[in-house]
Amino acid sequence: MKKSVFVLSCCLLILSCSQKKAKSYELRVKGSESLYDTFVALKSGFEKNQDSIKLLIEGGGSRTGLAAIRSGKADIGLSSYRFPLDTLFGINHGVTEMIVAYDGIVVVNNKRNPMIQLNNKQIQQIFEGKISNWSEIGGNDGVITRIIRDKNSGTQKFFQEYFDISEMAKSSIVEKDNKHIVERVFNNENAIGFISFSYFAEQINSVQLQNKHSLVSALTFVDPAFKTLENGAYPLRRSLQLYYSDGHEGLNPFLDYLKSKEAKSILEMHGMLSASY
Repeated sequence: MKKSVFVLSCCLLILSCSQKKAKSYELRVKGSESLYDTFVALKSGFEKNQDSIKLLIEGGGSRTGLAAIRSGKADIGLSSYRFPLDTLFGINHGVTEMIVAYDGIVVVNNKRNPMIQLNNKQIQQIFEGKISNWSEIGGNDGVITRIIRDKNSGTQKFFQEYFDISEMAKSSIVEKDNKHIVERVFNNENAIGFISFSYFAEQINSVQLQNKHSLVSALTFVDPAFKTLENGAYPLRRSLQLYYSDGHEGLNPFLDYLKSKEAKSILEMHGMLSASY
């Protein structure tokens, strides 16, 4: 009898030890500043449902996320710009793209600035430096302060391509993320910048943009809003995606979580339209 009790105790001890040594994983996530706060929230939701996979999240910009995937320094790269993978890496590159949501880029200026509508040509010339004072386009007399992102930013790449901006004005002030652009615009009556939709704050103006279907002779200007993003009227709608290479054992559970109702709710709480799966 005593021997049976001893054997049973040993089995329970071995089972307990094996449970304590259950394999755990770390997923390294790096990239887009526009997606950073949202993925911090997704991390919290994902990790509360299981305890074997931990996410390590770092910003740095869309380009850095893609580069980190290729170099093996990250398992997931976040990007607010849709990179042409075959062009960049050639065929059989082994990198997979997954669109997780859609949002818009919002052009913002100060609340004291009366210029709340800008057409495409005006935006192009403002950020190229060809228009340097608000009075040149009917605004107050004031030298324009342009707030932009660095060259790693997918938001900036999308914005620059859409408005066919050959080069950002050299006098532009470079900020590392959306929050700092909002702060700069709030504190400077002559500032203008562009941010991800989810970072817009009521303390600044969202500039109405030219509807992409408008004729030059009959311009229609559109506010950035969920409705205009959904129906396609707002011109600066873009996809938000992640990139990864297969092989990490902890990857699939997180990718599955991103398709869940809970993840969809988190994305929408952060001002994004979730992708349909």
